[in-house]
Amino acid sequence: MAQEVVLTDVTVALPEDSALRTEIARQVRFRAPGFWLITIFALFFFGLMPFTFPMMHYQENTTTVTATIVDVGRDPENGEILMTSEFSDADGGVHRDTQTSGYHYARGEPEVGQHLKYIYWRNKLSGEFESTPRADGLLKCLFGSAGAVLALFAIGVGIYVSRHRRLRLRLIKSGRRERGARYAIEAKTTVITIKTTVIIHQWRLTARYFEDSLTAFKDCHSDWQPGLPPERIDDLTVPMILVDTTDPRHYWLPVGELYDRRPAATS
Repeated sequence: MAQEVVLTDVTVALPEDSALRTEIARQVRFRAPGFWLITIFALFFFGLMPFTFPMMHYQENTTTVTATIVDVGRDPENGEILMTSEFSDADGGVHRDTQTSGYHYARGEPEVGQHLKYIYWRNKLSGEFESTPRADGLLKCLFGSAGAVLALFAIGVGIYVSRHRRLRLRLIKSGRRERGARYAIEAKTTVITIKTTVIIHQWRLTARYFEDSLTAFKDCHSDWQPGLPPERIDDLTVPMILVDTTDPRHYWLPVGELYDRRPAATS
């Protein structure tokens, strides 16, 4: 749900550089929690990778070997695919183990000649030799993939925030100052319902100016600001629009003193 309030009888002026730099720093702070949250989750998944073996196997004093599938068949009773793997232990003894295709922790169906990771151990109670396919590879791949995706996302967020910060600092230094027209406050409310209902309020400043290189009016907007929109809009000074001298697609419309007129600022 979005609402727009057109501002009338406003004064258009550019805030001081110090105020603009403060607004840039504030926007970086707004985005920082998201960056750090994604980074923490990425590190969390990477940190789980060394512990995938005890998650999947409770046995102790195991030895990992590479087994080779030597036979693939079907269970005569239920038709399920069976695979027989062969491997050698540390003493040179050769062992065979038959499992269903559900223990084939690799892509595709079991095929003769394929190699699988196996673990073997001695049962503490009976002393018998026991073995099973090693099952933590899939979990390690899952955690690693999740961590990699989140890490790439965090890098993307970091690049985005850094790029916008550099652009706006450059606009303060050398950008064109354009007097805007039709200033308005656009507000929206997002409702997220899972187990409970979360209501997110946001607002931003909008304006337009005539761009000579396009021979048309260009609509501009500020960053979305958290919380309810300003209510005290009398005797208001709104910022000019800073535009890149070579590419009008790059601009910045600060919110200026509107940020200090939010309802939270007066409570």
